[in-house]
Amino acid sequence: MAGVMRNRSIMKIIVSIVLFIGCTWVYAGEWNEQITLYLDAYEKSAADPKPIVYPKLGERIKGLFLTNETNHILIKNQEKHQIKVVTELFYKSGELHILQHGVGWNMFTKGEYIYEWKTGEKTGFKIKRNEKDLVDYILYITDPSYIMTSLYDEYSRNPTNYIVLENKEENWKELSLKEPLYGFEAIYVNEEPLWFYGFRVTNPRSKTTSSLYIDKPIEYKRIPEELVEAMKKVEFSDSELTLRRHMVYL
Repeated sequence: MAGVMRNRSIMKIIVSIVLFIGCTWVYAGEWNEQITLYLDAYEKSAADPKPIVYPKLGERIKGLFLTNETNHILIKNQEKHQIKVVTELFYKSGELHILQHGVGWNMFTKGEYIYEWKTGEKTGFKIKRNEKDLVDYILYITDPSYIMTSLYDEYSRNPTNYIVLENKEENWKELSLKEPLYGFEAIYVNEEPLWFYGFRVTNPRSKTTSSLYIDKPIEYKRIPEELVEAMKKVEFSDSELTLRRHMVYL
């Protein structure tokens, strides 16, 4: 019963992400202003920290947006000891480009618009650029459903619920839940400064275990030709859709 109550409590934490993001900082303005709002909120949360709003998250924001002028992030998937790159992010102030190595939505930001298309398809969407959505989408892609943000907060409050393993080679800690939560078994974290390197999860149905890894951003010089050429082959239509349709929370 205690485990069930704990799981319900954590799920309430995760669901609160939607309410927090949806009701706060609406249409906050330009890219840098949005980042400043996040930093201010995390700093002020010291007096009353919440599961998705606590001071240490400011380090993650700085790592994502304030360390380099341009940023390139590799996202990798591991199954059965095989690791492959699945997604690449290229971004800087006001721009986000996404290259998928397989199934998923590619993205190219140009002027006032965002161009999106699924890998292999000949049609896509042209949507109005919203810089708040761009910033939030980067935060979401690098921490899907904010699961690592929530679990790290729970670890900070209840470390006895976790087994901690040092990985000096990768420069992170593996924080393994003693009681997996809906298949989530562990998160990989560098605490100084805070960076979420990924998580391990087992599909409850297929029993397949996989890990998702998110590299720290490095600078890039130009958008890959592969993405530019793929975009040229797509016919785009105007759409009222937004990036928020991709941001699904547990």
